[in-house]
Amino acid sequence: MDQWKKTNLPLIRPPPYKTQPRRPKQSRNKEASEVEVPASVPPNPIPPNYISPPAKLRRDQSNGPSRPARGR
Repeated sequence: MDQWKKTNLPLIRPPPYKTQPRRPKQSRNKEASEVEVPASVPPNPIPPNYISPPAKLRRDQSNGPSRPARGR
């Protein structure tokens, strides 16, 4: 399937890879003495078998475009 003529020229190489410029980091790199220890996670106050009460349905009190105005 080689349809090109053979030449004595060197093979063509792709261009070298360069990293593109980008936005600077939002925070600076901290030194080893500045690194903070993450805080411990507080225990969950809700027990694992807790079932929340059912939501109460209530009527919408706004006079929106899909609702006629009352008292006019």
